[in-house]
Amino acid sequence: MKKFLIMILLCCLFTGCSGKSEVTNSNQAATTSDNDISHISYLDIAYGEDYTDLKADITFLTTRSDLIVDTDAPFEFPDYLREFNAVYPNINVFVETVTDYDFDMNNRILSGNWGEVCNIPEAVKASMLGNYFEPYFTIEEIGDRYHAIDTKVYDNIVYGIPSGIDVQGIVYNKKVWADAGITELPKTPEQFLTDLQLIKDQTSAIPLYTNYEAGWPLVNWDFHAVGSGVGVDNYMNDVMLTTKRPFTQQKDDTGLYAVYHLLYDCVSKGLTEEDPHSSSWELCKGRINNGEIGCMVLGSWAISQMQTAGEHGDDISYMPFPISIQNKQYALASSNYCYGINKDLSDEKRLASMIFVKYLVEESKYDFNNSSIPVMKTNEYPDILGNFDGVNLVTNATISEEFEKISRATVGVNYDSKHLENIIDAAINGDSFDELMNSWNDAWEAALLSKE
Repeated sequence: MKKFLIMILLCCLFTGCSGKSEVTNSNQAATTSDNDISHISYLDIAYGEDYTDLKADITFLTTRSDLIVDTDAPFEFPDYLREFNAVYPNINVFVETVTDYDFDMNNRILSGNWGEVCNIPEAVKASMLGNYFEPYFTIEEIGDRYHAIDTKVYDNIVYGIPSGIDVQGIVYNKKVWADAGITELPKTPEQFLTDLQLIKDQTSAIPLYTNYEAGWPLVNWDFHAVGSGVGVDNYMNDVMLTTKRPFTQQKDDTGLYAVYHLLYDCVSKGLTEEDPHSSSWELCKGRINNGEIGCMVLGSWAISQMQTAGEHGDDISYMPFPISIQNKQYALASSNYCYGINKDLSDEKRLASMIFVKYLVEESKYDFNNSSIPVMKTNEYPDILGNFDGVNLVTNATISEEFEKISRATVGVNYDSKHLENIIDAAINGDSFDELMNSWNDAWEAALLSKE
């Protein structure tokens, strides 16, 4: 585990002889009642106006090890924390990253030894959120203020606020596409395959990079299968759980079958890296930046990583997934890791943590800088998502435990990459795609019938 501790405040922390930090609302004189902060909620706080004299040390655990260092590159954590401390100079924020984040953080949360604020690991089930995390507000209380606020919710109570809203699409090098003579973005699988063939014929770039070896990037194809390919909200919970054979081919070239078949076709037609088994996640960033790769199926969170991986960041852009449903395109919007606050904190640390999360969500532009749709609906959208104008956004609410159980026991949609690796292997080996889909349908149907 790598730990990077960033101490932002260099002023005296040990004034006075009291063991308890003083808390003063900057808008009014401190009184006995003002110092009672145990009742303060997230929605009560006016950032930059309330509690600017609060003193506390908090630790924030994050997945973003790439943002820890303080270099000349913009928008790293030291920059955010300097901005935060300009308003709240007495709240010391220590930032720590964890190498194998989901695994290690899940264990640390279970042990109770993890700090004050973290990116909630995916392994924490919705029903367990209240055991570890402070409630922010109810769905009704937040109203229409934030996007995708239903990700970390149980019994209508929100325990996690998104760090950004990812929209699912395809990262691409627009110079490579232009050099191939492509002037319009594809809207169907057939058009996409034609464009990839042009890239192969007219340039030296790999048309589509699968990232097979890393495994986890392949799951982005699942996100399109249950989002772009179907065009409805909450497909997994509301539709897939009642569909006995969801991997069946549709006449209009949409649905899960169409998305997975596109992956199969890309590989079988030689439009991907020569040996997907030897692909490299770390190297792919620089390669797409310098024009060696045409595109990759990844969430919008990946855009900034590709832009900063070399000297050609301006060549990186983002497009919707090439499927149209009755002449309309759709994209799955989902929250990135959510900010959670430890429920077992002192009043001072609890309030400091809420203020820091409010800064990250509403003031920092962290989501904007990472090419995500801002969590706060009134905040500015990044220009890089301009190709999504007119694209309909769909969401999937917190995945039910019933869906998780069935998917894990059968295909693994939305949970692992093995089934997607099987598609690539089938394409490499010349095995039948339809036979693979039929086996998935058989397993899914059997699982649904067994619970009736």
